[in-house]
Amino acid sequence: MSTAEKAAWRSPDLGRRMNLDLPQGRIVAFESGSGPPIVFVHGLLVNANLWRKPIARLSSEFRCIALDLPLGSHLAPIGDSLDPTAPGLADLIADALDALGLEDVTLVGNDTG
Repeated sequence: MSTAEKAAWRSPDLGRRMNLDLPQGRIVAFESGSGPPIVFVHGLLVNANLWRKPIARLSSEFRCIALDLPLGSHLAPIGDSLDPTAPGLADLIADALDALGLEDVTLVGNDTG
């Protein structure tokens, strides 16, 4: 597997890949399971793969959605309209929840450790 292929690899445990078109640009998300929604948000320099093991365990009871955020290890460029500040990233996550049609959701987050 080439370096580019390794960088683009996402675990099948994340579920189905989908694109979310947000005001800031397009991001990729992955969805698996059904039930009450849990949205997984990663930190800097990682991607949705961070959540592959918890999603594999939880997707039998929950609708698990992992966002692939533009924080250094994402699949697609988002464009110049992203505000990379903490409030700007909070807006990006809120816009992703809106695009998914979610109101009552559990957010699970992890940052740089």
